[in-house]
Amino acid sequence: MMVGDTTQAETAIQSALKEKPADPAALRLATGFYLERGRPEEAGKYLDALVARVPGPTPDDLAWANRTRASLLIRKGRFADADEALRLIDQNLARRPDSIEDLRLKATILALRPSRIEEAIKILEPLSGANQLTSGDRFLLAQLHLRGGQEAKYQGEMLRALEGKEPAPLHLAHYTSYLISRNQLEQADRWLAVLRQLEPKSQSVLELQAALFKARGRQSDLLALLETRGREAPDQIGLVADLLNRYGFVKEAETAYKAFIARDPKQPERALAFAQFLGRQDRVAEALAILKKAWSTCRPEQVAAASLPLYDAPSVNEDQRSQVEAWLSAAIQKRPEALGLAARLGAIWLRQGRSDDAEALYRRILGSGPDNVEALNGLAWLLAMRDQGKTQEALELIDRAIDGGGRTPSLVDTRAVVLIRSGQLDRAIQDLSNAQNADPRYPSLALHLSWAFQASGNTEAARKAFQQAEKLGWKPEKSDPIERSFMVKLRQDLGL
Repeated sequence: MMVGDTTQAETAIQSALKEKPADPAALRLATGFYLERGRPEEAGKYLDALVARVPGPTPDDLAWANRTRASLLIRKGRFADADEALRLIDQNLARRPDSIEDLRLKATILALRPSRIEEAIKILEPLSGANQLTSGDRFLLAQLHLRGGQEAKYQGEMLRALEGKEPAPLHLAHYTSYLISRNQLEQADRWLAVLRQLEPKSQSVLELQAALFKARGRQSDLLALLETRGREAPDQIGLVADLLNRYGFVKEAETAYKAFIARDPKQPERALAFAQFLGRQDRVAEALAILKKAWSTCRPEQVAAASLPLYDAPSVNEDQRSQVEAWLSAAIQKRPEALGLAARLGAIWLRQGRSDDAEALYRRILGSGPDNVEALNGLAWLLAMRDQGKTQEALELIDRAIDGGGRTPSLVDTRAVVLIRSGQLDRAIQDLSNAQNADPRYPSLALHLSWAFQASGNTEAARKAFQQAEKLGWKPEKSDPIERSFMVKLRQDLGL
């Protein structure tokens, strides 16, 4: 719709509402109009009017209002809002248990919480069997199956989602990426060809073709592909630089990042990507020089976020770490609502042994954003390690984090430490063993498994797990000061 058409449509809607301010059809039209244009506050105003001002709204009007309000709530990304959205949809289902729209939306809301994925699947599977899912619903169900390790079910739903003359590019890209990850390269070629017909020059096509060349060991073809795209589509040179860096073409990546900056010098944010690249190459001084210049031309939170990887670079010195911390602190002062940055500052303070400051910061973050996973994780860790009398609070915090962030290795690891400190050794060993099976490269899992084995009296298993952690790269200096004392003692007790 053109700008003029939009203006005319809005004028017509407002005219209809002026004539009949309590007309349900006009109020629904106005709500949908403003939602489509990203103006949720105005949409909410007409939604409220539909419920409050319309004399005797019909059950269909009320159900539609609940669904629309639920959709608005889940966009906020907060647990409490998702819970309220679920309550509204359950109201609809209490009146009409067979409402397909409400069942699908309920499954979508449940899927946002890792702890409730099984409930979402139980709603969607019967609808799938009855052929009552859209391709988007099938894509959601497929993703849920994949997250649960049900790969055959994932493939079945994806193939059904991809039926039709013009499947969604997002679905095609997801399935092709999955096939590449499982080394099913011939099938990946087939689906990539379909995607290429729909979006021949898209970012997804380039990324997937690059991944296929990498999977087949065709490094020269991979480099040629990326360099050709950089020449033919100079507006995509930033993407090309990222891919060159990802696949180990360091020299070519540096040239591409410089071209990316030169292409539009009026966008100083472009230099931040180059600074991050230099940081990954352990060229800390060069990266910091770029970031210092960017501090006066870019948003503080952008510079702070770009500087974070430098904090753990191999050659970084204490002065340089202090500079990263100073940028982070300044950015948080200017943007207190940047809770992600604040949580990262808390992690830095833990590394420095500033436990009281870190705890106070985490509690402030959770006061503003009670669902912030990093703050929940950091505070749970800190409480459990400092005071065994607070392990119950720590367990509640980490369970909330897992409910929002899923069973990632980092969160499961923290939960296991909380369980160790509370004396629940069998549960800790089980959690750590399962997490290790899923990601055997994570040194902290092996380290804490050693701790749990030692505490349960299995010294030989503890010794093997500790040695595995060291082989994976754990060193005392990689732990914060609180943990370090525990681990140094553990190593001595194991005779290592």
